[in-house]
Amino acid sequence: MLDFKLRCNNFILNWNIIDDVFEGTGDYIYPVCSYLFIDEEKILNEKILQEYLDIFNQHQEIFSNFSGDHIPALFTCLLASMSNPTRHLKNAIQFYKELCQHFQSSEYLMIGAIFMVDVIRPNQYIEIAKRTKDIYDIMEGAHRILTAKEHIVFAMFMAASARSNTKYIVNASEYYNQLKKKFSAGGPLLSISYAISMYDWTNKPSRVINLFDILVSNKLHYGTSHELSTLGVAAMSNAHLKLMAPQIVTTNKILFNLKNYGNSISAKKAKLAHASMIVSSVYPHAKTDTMDKISIKTSVARYSLFLTALAGKI
Repeated sequence: MLDFKLRCNNFILNWNIIDDVFEGTGDYIYPVCSYLFIDEEKILNEKILQEYLDIFNQHQEIFSNFSGDHIPALFTCLLASMSNPTRHLKNAIQFYKELCQHFQSSEYLMIGAIFMVDVIRPNQYIEIAKRTKDIYDIMEGAHRILTAKEHIVFAMFMAASARSNTKYIVNASEYYNQLKKKFSAGGPLLSISYAISMYDWTNKPSRVINLFDILVSNKLHYGTSHELSTLGVAAMSNAHLKLMAPQIVTTNKILFNLKNYGNSISAKKAKLAHASMIVSSVYPHAKTDTMDKISIKTSVARYSLFLTALAGKI
């Protein structure tokens, strides 16, 4: 297993390579792209990225619908993380088109479709797309003002699970009400509530708050806006929080020494979010987790970091 320092080195190295290839467009997305390879010893290079960029360019009938300078880097790196990108993307586009029968086209739909085709079979696409819409409607009923298009992806994750639709929403609403006693109410708090609903801990909000407080005691103040989902994922790790928190502190220092994040508050928040996700990636999943469950949890972790960049632009 890679140690923290090596993971940080590879994370920064791939980040810099992605930055070089895409030349500063949508630079807030580069660390998110780099995180896709955190569990591998794979080091990217310009030739590899160009090959996947060519595949991306072959599907502009889909990708041209999404706005933003970050789109080429985001989807090129998603393709680079796939074992069979041509087949994977073909299936993802098929599922995406089913989702578009129920939702307005968006990059969030396509990101979710890419994550989901590792979990569901093609003969399930129609059913899962419909169930996603049913779950999202329940989300809107519970939190009409706060529910946004980025939450559709969480509905997809829930739709692939064996639990009932309403169980997730009821649980997430309970977590939201508990967490808003500590954090500001709003869309990001709803996102973390949906994220932690995918995990099996019984004391989920308490773990989130405990990890936050331990980090504060170490003079590390976690962002309480779009970074919250990553805090939730880190807190759901199969780890003792009192052991994990010092590892996040150490990893935060390693990243400080490896990369000039800058001195702005948002840069410091981004660095801490990256550190927590790198540390959480080291811990193994529970022995009782099935392969599908591991795949969903991995996707929840990746998507939570994506939200930090896509919604928070940090």
